[in-house]
Amino acid sequence: MECQPPRGHPEPTISWKKDNALLDDKDERITIRGGKLMITNTRKSDAGKYVCVGTNMVGERDSEVGELTVLEQPYFVKKPNSQVVLVDATVEFKCEARGDPIPNVHWRNEEGILPKSR
Repeated sequence: MECQPPRGHPEPTISWKKDNALLDDKDERITIRGGKLMITNTRKSDAGKYVCVGTNMVGERDSEVGELTVLEQPYFVKKPNSQVVLVDATVEFKCEARGDPIPNVHWRNEEGILPKSR
C-alpha cells in the first residue's frame, strides 16, 4: 500500500494503523519505507482497514482508509478415498473444499464432468 505523506514542518514521521491499532513493524513480513507499507506472504489475518498516519510535534493527520482483502486458493478439507464395489452397487465419495471466495465443487471422471444427478 502506498500513501503520499502529508507535508509539515518539521517533516512528519510516517506510521500505519490497521483496524485503528498501530502496526508493529517488528513483524519481519512488514516493511514501512516512507509512505509505503509492504506485507510479504500475506495471510487471511492481514485483511482489514489500513490508514497512513503522519505525525510531527504539532500534530497528527490520518489518510483515507485503504481496505485490504486477502483471497485464498481452494484447498481440500476432505479428499475422496479409493473404493472397490460390486457392479450395480451404490458408491459415495466425500469431498470438501474451502477457500475465499468459496469454491464450486464438481466431479469428473475420464469421460468428463459428471452430471449432478449422479
